[in-house]
Amino acid sequence: MKSTRVVAMLLAVVGAWLSATALVAQEEAIRDRASARRPPGRLASANPVDEQAGRGLPSLGGVESGDARGLEAPEGTLVSVAIPELPAGKSISVFFDVTVNVPFPAGVTEVANQGVVSGGNFPAVLTDDPDAGGSADPTVTQVLAMPTYTVAQKTVSDAVTGNNDGQAQPGEVLQYEVTLVNGGNGGDTNVNLVDAVPAGTTLDLGSILAILSGGASGFVNASAGNTIDVTVLSMPGAGSQLVVRFQVTVDSPVPAGLELLSNVGQVSSDFAPPFATNAADIVVDAVPVLTLDKDDGGVTVDPETTVVYTLTYANIGDQDASNVTLEDTVPVGSTFDAGASTAGWSCADGDPEGTPCTLLVGTVAGGGGSAAVDFAVEVVAPQDAPPAIDNTATVRDDGAGSGGVPVEATDGDSTPVNDLLPPTVANVDTIKGNGDGVLEECESVAARVNAFRVTFSEAMDPATVVDAANWLVVGSGPDLDIATDLCGPLAGDDVAVPLTGVNYDAPDLTARLDLDLPDSTLPDGPYRLLACAAGGLTDLAGNELDGDGDFDGGDDFVRTFRVDLIDDFANGHFDCGLDPWIPVTTGGSMIVHDPLVDVDGAAISGSAHATNEPGSTDLALGQCVNVAGGSVYDFSGFALLDTPGVSIDVIRACGFFPDPDCAGTTLPAQAFVDTIATDGVWVPFAGGVVVPAAAASTLCQATLRNAAGVPYEAFLDDLSLDLLQSPLIFEDGFESGDTSAWSNTVP
Repeated sequence: MKSTRVVAMLLAVVGAWLSATALVAQEEAIRDRASARRPPGRLASANPVDEQAGRGLPSLGGVESGDARGLEAPEGTLVSVAIPELPAGKSISVFFDVTVNVPFPAGVTEVANQGVVSGGNFPAVLTDDPDAGGSADPTVTQVLAMPTYTVAQKTVSDAVTGNNDGQAQPGEVLQYEVTLVNGGNGGDTNVNLVDAVPAGTTLDLGSILAILSGGASGFVNASAGNTIDVTVLSMPGAGSQLVVRFQVTVDSPVPAGLELLSNVGQVSSDFAPPFATNAADIVVDAVPVLTLDKDDGGVTVDPETTVVYTLTYANIGDQDASNVTLEDTVPVGSTFDAGASTAGWSCADGDPEGTPCTLLVGTVAGGGGSAAVDFAVEVVAPQDAPPAIDNTATVRDDGAGSGGVPVEATDGDSTPVNDLLPPTVANVDTIKGNGDGVLEECESVAARVNAFRVTFSEAMDPATVVDAANWLVVGSGPDLDIATDLCGPLAGDDVAVPLTGVNYDAPDLTARLDLDLPDSTLPDGPYRLLACAAGGLTDLAGNELDGDGDFDGGDDFVRTFRVDLIDDFANGHFDCGLDPWIPVTTGGSMIVHDPLVDVDGAAISGSAHATNEPGSTDLALGQCVNVAGGSVYDFSGFALLDTPGVSIDVIRACGFFPDPDCAGTTLPAQAFVDTIATDGVWVPFAGGVVVPAAAASTLCQATLRNAAGVPYEAFLDDLSLDLLQSPLIFEDGFESGDTSAWSNTVP
């Protein structure tokens, strides 16, 4: 720092007046002084306070000219110049200079110098600054000296008491250091440092240490709580230094989202403008770690009861987790039970399976903060209930403590559900059926039947399945009707078909019933298969068979069917309806199924009831059958006229097609007429049908006609298309899968 020189000029005069030549050049003053002959006088002046005399002239005695350069004297030293004689009307100038001290005292803004002229023959006179008013005043020089903090630095480190990895871990002690250096040309006082330690840390008040150097003095520590508050009473310029050290402990766990400890100190003083230190930053090394446990308490529940899952979540990390949310989904086979759940879930009571549910639980403290909530669901009815309720939940935060990537944990539980659903029969098939794999109720089977496959809806108790006493196959007696509709003793003239054995394929859930038949096949006629429930067939949980599919076990399964080997028509006996027959009507006439009228008088069968309205001449019932070209069939049936005094014609007609399923261009048709004139009596009709060689299918119709278009009621039953002559060498070329009719003898 450069020093400042202040040049002071003292003007001495004789008498009480001031010479107008006070600013006469030094050379002239010396010249005049040499010739002066007046009583000796003295000009005296003290060096200005806070100046260092650079060229003062102490006690120069009678020196009339010359220079005292090179001499130095401290502030407060009296500068005295003896002038032997000063002639009247003459003046003399005395010059001396001083250097302003560096550093300059705090709070002082000027230097002042007051000289006195005295002599033997006049009273003492004070020197007067011509730039200021008044007859006597000190010479004042303004000094531009200010404190300047050339160093204001703050640092943080974990090297002193931590692991020296440059990061702040929860529980670690960090040391902060603030350094202030007054490098200005002026001093300062009451230099105050206020520093609130970063959020997430705790100040150790006993660790505060101040190191003063370079003339700094006076230290007052008023720190409290988590705030540093220290004051240095004096800090001279030109390099005085204050170093404040203190330690903080990083909170454990740290608050959610705290990733950086950043701290700035504030400095104020008497003479310097307030300013801030630099920011001392250190990265926080901490994350939340969430855990979740989902537990149903180890229960097994019934359908239509409630399962309560307890979700226990915790944060075992070293940082709080914020905006923590629990997520769960209503599991398959259940609905949400709000009443048994903790309040606040987003789902409404009764929300179905697959509904996502959330619950906001807020902040979870690190270091083991935990809580538990309930998530409850009600198991659905037995028919829809799964074997177990499988449920998975997730706990997740907002990622504030992990760089924006949410922290989460997942856990699940599986709750067994008691099997209260009774088993049912899912399918019945004959070993040699019609090829669709299903023996439908009232189906007519145009193939040999010697065994059944019965498939269940669930795993069965094998012992109950292979017990032949739990099965019953019934055929009709002479009345061609079946009266037995429950397991137990046979009713009417029904006949039991014996079984040779029952096998159970557990993986396929399928039982095979083999029939004990003299001719290895069921004769034509109606039959009923019964699977017995009460005290009979059960599933693995002991639920009795639900034969009618009403979800209430204990009732037998019944399947009624007909064996009709020679009839290529499907449902020619109209056992349960008209399907797959196609009615053709006009003018309001109709053909419907009538279960009360049957040519055999069998209650399990029925007929096609034709109602002819006035003006209509024809009603027809037809069916498409795939045939072999060149074959010969017998088209037969029964008709009943139920209107006295009316006669009708029964027309057997067959149209032919080159493609299966009655597709393609129509080939020439064949038609035959039988006249029915007797009322109230079932009348048979029959006749041969020759299939053209180019035909692959035929649409055969039984048509009722009255040329006059009079109204009448009539019935058709037992329509049959029987193969009389086949162009095939073998009727069954292994298509059915049954090879029992073939010899395996090898010559």
